Amino acid sequence: SKCKSVVFAPEDYASSNAPPDSDLALEYAYGYSGECRRKVQIGCNAVWSLDGQRALYPTAGLVVSHDLSSNTQSFFEGHAETGESVTAIARHPFQDVFATGQAGKRPRVCVWTLVGDATSSVADLQLPSGSRFVSLVRFSPCGNILLTLGADEGHTFTLWDWQKAAPLLTQRAGASPVFALEFHPTLVVLAAPSTDERTPRLSDLGPGDAHYAFVSCGYRCIKFWTLTLDQEASATSGAVSNSASNHSSPSKNKSSAHMKKWRCDGY
Repeated sequence: SKCKSVVFAPEDYASSNAPPDSDLALEYAYGYSGECRRKVQIGCNAVWSLDGQRALYPTAGLVVSHDLSSNTQSFFEGHAETGESVTAIARHPFQDVFATGQAGKRPRVCVWTLVGDATSSVADLQLPSGSRFVSLVRFSPCGNILLTLGADEGHTFTLWDWQKAAPLLTQRAGASPVFALEFHPTLVVLAAPSTDERTPRLSDLGPGDAHYAFVSCGYRCIKFWTLTLDQEASATSGAVSNSASNHSSPSKNKSSAHMKKWRCDGY
């Protein structure tokens, strides 16, 4: 005997291969990326928004902005298009500006803003090839400089003028794994700020105007670093701090008569 179906198509149903008019939108994400990679704790700790009303944390390729009062979420999806996981997050000390790093053959760091539920990309920073993933990101205490740490064999860190998406200096921390990287919270000497800005821009600083200190801690090692705006070097000479020239072409370096040179010393 023939089996009779109990499911029937609607009378007004018309078969079509066209995509539906509606689409899916992400409403809520469960989970938190607190994993370790190669026995090294990645820097994906949660951070708070400036007003303390939102917790921000990574899960897979998303950054979740969770409003605790309403139990609702919004998302930064700038890393999702690459299919790689978000591995580090940091917040600017004075603004709702965030830096998030990811994994990948050439991992990148996204700098973005949060206003209410809306996010907006500010800068896209590309780490050197072979970095594997971004293990840590940190803003300087004045917020002008962003420090990123890669998971390559030399545990290379890069200091950025993130507002210009420009590398200031790149240096190897050493062969030992680095677990933590933090700026000194108060040791920063700056030029006098203008009346309309809380801190001066890096482009306004001259030799000796800025001095930062940070510490790196890892497996059987601790090192203290100082970062100083040392001198101005001729752009035609190609003198750029350490290996920052690897990130920018000589033609771009010649765009100005002089370039400020940064020096980083570890003890």
